[in-house]
Amino acid sequence: MSTLIVKLQDAPNKMTAETVQGVEQKFAKVLEGEFRSTEAMNLSYKAYMTAMDGDGIALSKDMQSKAEGFHKAYTKATQVALSGRWPKEDTRFDVKILP
Repeated sequence: MSTLIVKLQDAPNKMTAETVQGVEQKFAKVLEGEFRSTEAMNLSYKAYMTAMDGDGIALSKDMQSKAEGFHKAYTKATQVALSGRWPKEDTRFDVKILP
């Protein structure tokens, strides 16, 4: 089973550590909910990271689709988790999936 690690970077001002932890948990829950299984999320994450690395590796159409799916899920999770908050321009979630 994979482990999802989420860290909020450059959190909005006035967010307590407890609030940051709650936002990270909400992000993780929404992100996981966008995939039919942990394996599907893991494959999409790997495709996304390969695309982001920009090493000139051409992705197959299937891998491109998986990468786009992860990006859409990431965007939705960010919007839901930060709803009602005033994020800074650099506010983002760092995501790692460990085996």
